[in-house]
Amino acid sequence: MHALRTLRGPGMIADLYSNDLPALGLASTVFAFCTLSGPCFATLVGFFIAAHTSHGYAYYRVSSPVLLSTKYPAHRLWVLRTYGPAVLEKRAKKLRKSGKTNAWAAHELHHKSISELLRAHVIRPFTMIIYEPIIQGAAVWVTITYGILYFFFEVYPIVFITQHNIPFQLCGIFFLSISLGMIISIGTFKPLLALTEKVRLPLIEPKGKALAMPETHLKIVLLGCFCLPISLFWFAWTSGPETHWIAPALAGIPFGFGTTAVFFSFASYMSSTYTLYASSAVAANTLFRSIVAAIFPIIAHSVTDRLGTQWGVTVFAFISLGMVPIPFIFVRYGETLRARSRHAKEAQALLAQMHEKEIQGDDASQAILVLATINKQGADVA
Repeated sequence: MHALRTLRGPGMIADLYSNDLPALGLASTVFAFCTLSGPCFATLVGFFIAAHTSHGYAYYRVSSPVLLSTKYPAHRLWVLRTYGPAVLEKRAKKLRKSGKTNAWAAHELHHKSISELLRAHVIRPFTMIIYEPIIQGAAVWVTITYGILYFFFEVYPIVFITQHNIPFQLCGIFFLSISLGMIISIGTFKPLLALTEKVRLPLIEPKGKALAMPETHLKIVLLGCFCLPISLFWFAWTSGPETHWIAPALAGIPFGFGTTAVFFSFASYMSSTYTLYASSAVAANTLFRSIVAAIFPIIAHSVTDRLGTQWGVTVFAFISLGMVPIPFIFVRYGETLRARSRHAKEAQALLAQMHEKEIQGDDASQAILVLATINKQGADVA
């Protein structure tokens, strides 16, 4: 369920703010915070439940389905459809009910076969991860960042409970530093966005040519990509019992900032690049990061038992440091990569068709193609 929510979110944001890049970036920031901070805030309750009950796991198994069963109907009632073809189809149905029987959305005139549906909704994400360098680079960064976050759910108890003798039930408090970093990332989004439009990167940005707006705004991710290895080195070499616990705890702030910046920057960049195919792009990304996020907590104890917390975390710091060139490549060559992308061009062509108002014939027997501009008011079909 969590993976499905994170899959739909960027697609909805792309539908609502496709023509407003700053708004798309801000919405992606808030979405990233909600996605990433939930597990951190949950540890505040989780450690207390585990410490004071002998059935903490059973409580989770019972309470989660109950909470989901109450949330899903509310989601279906209040969350409006934002996908362009779905909005047009709903408008066409209202027109037909009002007596205009020749009103049809363009895609209703062509019924897709099962193979076409599978190709569009199942196969497309896999083809995008194979053939799209933008998605590959974004997937590498988001996957490793997301995996380390879940790696910390096993490492934090080792550092703070085992090595610093913090009471078990209080361990969840230390995850608040990561959440604080995420909040700082949201609060500084607009100033950083304005800064990216003013500051030029020497040797990276082409001389005598202004960067396209998606690459300009992507420069925010550079700060996050540097914050991640810095925070990991900081946490690794202050994690021992010889150092006061406040030092590794504070390392969570730049980690939270970097994690959120990486997540929302790449989500926003993919949404602006692939527009109608944003959900497919995020689906490919979500598949890999969810697999890694499931594996990292499993290997955490093996890594720390063999290498210790210092070198165990340092390994991931070096991995993240080695990935720093990826966003620089996107800033420098992103416009070229987007221009060459088959899926991006196909999505842009479909979006352009939806922005045209086309009426075929005046004869009532002929179909009227209901093609309307889809913008952030387009989701409201009432």
